Amino acid sequence: MKKIVLTASLLWIVLSAPLYAQTTADTVKLKLDFPLLDVPYHSDVKNATGRNFLGTYAYPSMNQSLALTANLYSGFHFGMKSFKDNTGMNRFLKNGIYYSGIGLGNYLMLFFPLGDLWLHEEYHRAMYARYGVKTTNPFNGFPFGKTIFPVGNVTIDDIVRLKAENPADFRRKYSAGIEGQYLLINSLQRNNFFYSQGLTNEFQYWLSTVNTVAYFAQSASSKVGGGMLGDMGVWGFDLFNPNVTYAEEDLDLTFSGELRSYLKQERNKHLLNFVSPMLFGFKSIPLGKNGLAGNFAIRHLLTPFGTTVSTQVFLKKDMYKMAFAYHGNRNYQHYFPAVEAELIDYPFSVGGCEMYLSPRVIAGAQPKGQEFLTEKAEFLGLLGLRVDFKVSQHILPYIDFTAKTKGWVAGNEYLNSNASVKLGLSARF
Repeated sequence: MKKIVLTASLLWIVLSAPLYAQTTADTVKLKLDFPLLDVPYHSDVKNATGRNFLGTYAYPSMNQSLALTANLYSGFHFGMKSFKDNTGMNRFLKNGIYYSGIGLGNYLMLFFPLGDLWLHEEYHRAMYARYGVKTTNPFNGFPFGKTIFPVGNVTIDDIVRLKAENPADFRRKYSAGIEGQYLLINSLQRNNFFYSQGLTNEFQYWLSTVNTVAYFAQSASSKVGGGMLGDMGVWGFDLFNPNVTYAEEDLDLTFSGELRSYLKQERNKHLLNFVSPMLFGFKSIPLGKNGLAGNFAIRHLLTPFGTTVSTQVFLKKDMYKMAFAYHGNRNYQHYFPAVEAELIDYPFSVGGCEMYLSPRVIAGAQPKGQEFLTEKAEFLGLLGLRVDFKVSQHILPYIDFTAKTKGWVAGNEYLNSNASVKLGLSARF
């Protein structure tokens, strides 16, 4: 009964947010994305799992699960802000309810469907689904009180087959969970900055970052692998032991001193994820008196070839919203740089049809074949364009094209070259 009440309360806040937004659109903004179709991902899952096309929605793409989770947190934080801005109660009581409510809500959502940890597992599941593994997400059952949350219905045979068919995707499967969590932070920070939302997202930033740093520390301090080590332990073990098949007779995952040293080194680098003014309440930083504002964040992410340290910079002035990043991709002993640039929601009109254009480009290098020990480089390139069509003030259908070469890109399921199309609706209030 308690779970039903909590769920109903949260849904009420999220669903009522647009009602508040329509009356306060001049001061508070809310942006929700609903990706309805993601191809070829849905086609690939259909072919791999044998489900009909509608059945593939049981395994949302990385983009879809990220959008749903970002919507949940944005809606909740906006609902709380609307309460704070519109209630006439005593200021001390109002602030107490507001901040304690956000803190409690963010903690409870860790165990909710569509919450932070649900997203973590969906990123794992997206990798499994492309290989026909029909998994379940433990967070669909509200696992309050539990400390271990494995993806359900995965067998040793599934693991052996995935490793044999694509070793790089096998490693990606283990690193994908925290990739999703940091993309959630990135999504909320971008919207807060570019749309001047003023939402109190900091509780979520800290909960997610502390959770992943602690998870990494636990893996780095372990001496023996296996399921209890968690994602980072198996990811690290496989980087150093690419020939292990993970069959029943091949499960001695003893950690070498070299591997433990590497995990501890990357655990320390993972603390870089705390380097951002946005974690400390600085949502936008004025850069002079001409209206230019900026912000930045550093991300340390795990990849199939090792790690990347990305420095992200956000800038905005008038109609120009720009995001830049420098990606320091690194395998065991070699460095492969890449750069990224993006223009967000640039207004454009053709024949009376108003739209927003969001082009994106990545160019650089990554280790050839996503290998951990190679010194050979491979070109990484990506071209993307999202077009939001302003058919009404609040609802904007969009289409998002992405084409990439071989290589890892955060939030993209494909390590091989790929062209994808996403169709959806953007709700803006």
